[in-house]
Amino acid sequence: MGIERNIAIDYAKGVGILLVVYGHVTQGLLNARLQADRGLHELISSVIYSFHMPLFFFLSGIFFLGSLARYGGKKLIENKLGTVFYPYLVWSLIQGLIEVALSGYTNNAATLGQVLSLLWLPRAQFWFLYTLFIIYLGSVALYRRDGTYWSATILLLAVLLFVLRPLSIGIYPAIAFGKYFVYFALGVSASNLLLPRGNANQPLLPLMFLLATAMFAGSQYLLLEMSGHEVSNLVQTIRLLLACLGIAFIITLCRLLARFELRWLEFLGRHSMEIYLVHTLGSASIRIVLNKFFGITDFGLHVALGMLFGVGVPLLLVSLAQKYNFGWLFAPPRKLFARAKTP
Repeated sequence: MGIERNIAIDYAKGVGILLVVYGHVTQGLLNARLQADRGLHELISSVIYSFHMPLFFFLSGIFFLGSLARYGGKKLIENKLGTVFYPYLVWSLIQGLIEVALSGYTNNAATLGQVLSLLWLPRAQFWFLYTLFIIYLGSVALYRRDGTYWSATILLLAVLLFVLRPLSIGIYPAIAFGKYFVYFALGVSASNLLLPRGNANQPLLPLMFLLATAMFAGSQYLLLEMSGHEVSNLVQTIRLLLACLGIAFIITLCRLLARFELRWLEFLGRHSMEIYLVHTLGSASIRIVLNKFFGITDFGLHVALGMLFGVGVPLLLVSLAQKYNFGWLFAPPRKLFARAKTP
């Protein structure tokens, strides 16, 4: 059953990356002021954005302790330099320079100064990789001890950092750590539940899924009722609860789906990093071509083709990179980093 659980996590990454692409496609269309039911799409975006990026931090945290025990702190950081920070640098520069060159056609004009400030202020979707690397650095320092009680203590600290926001001091790495480390720590603490061998809790999965779905839907209604209120510690707690219920919904859904062979979803999950890196270029390109050059403003067609190009272009580029030996787009040459085997 360990293999099945890993498939479930790949499924969760696949679902998560589809939500990321959809969210960026629709936000790009709304920013371009294409005609649409703005209220409906903003509602859908609100639901997606309440949990989809916390989901990826959570999934990263699930494997952290196993990787730390296997490689040690130093080799783990070396690995993440190659698998997280290197693609962050490469694609921040590639996408940023393209946006500078095409600033007359894009929704948000980028400047060269913004692109080159990537070491202290990430931009576009690449904030996630920057933040994830900061979290790995902090986690190697924090998880010096092993055991459930120590992990629970760190999780409690992470919750306090999120709710009380003591790191909101105007420095991006500190702000990002305080805002997202809680989901990573939650994944670390949940790893014993999601990765063990055996068939425990399988008969209860349908009930767990229905419960998670009901609680997730109810929490989203609560968020709508509270929209427009000032962000206070109470609202921060509710936002944390929203994200956790969204994560629980996706995890229970994908554990159910793991009973079925969905190779396409597993494939998307395994290539979620490459899709995340390149999807904006693919979806923005088709939006610009359809709107600026052909005058096509149909929102549904834009969403469909934006999703197709947002997922298809990265996968095509991965295939070409493997075929023509320019894999350095996604992974560093071996001479640059001593790359440990990715868990």
